[in-house]
Amino acid sequence: MDADLKLLMAHRVTIAPRTGRDLFQNPTYGAAVEYPARVVGKVTRVKTQNGEEKVSTVTVYVDTVAAISLEDQLTLPGGWLPRTPQILKVQPVETEDGPDHTVLCC
Repeated sequence: MDADLKLLMAHRVTIAPRTGRDLFQNPTYGAAVEYPARVVGKVTRVKTQNGEEKVSTVTVYVDTVAAISLEDQLTLPGGWLPRTPQILKVQPVETEDGPDHTVLCC
């Protein structure tokens, strides 16, 4: 990742992979991993990977190229509400050098 972009990643977010459902059909999650990120309040209309149009109110630039699913649990830093917004869109970003970071719309 570009050094200037890394300087903008002043936040920390956690992402816990969805592992299944419990006896009451509530989602279950694995161990959360913390990543440097940039969290921006930005209202945009996004087309989800299911083809639906939804309104995103938070965009998160995450310093990872790890696979992130729409069903994973994202936890934002304190001060952001909701703290665990639904991930509406996952957009891996590549540069000429290959995979670079991931953008999440929530």
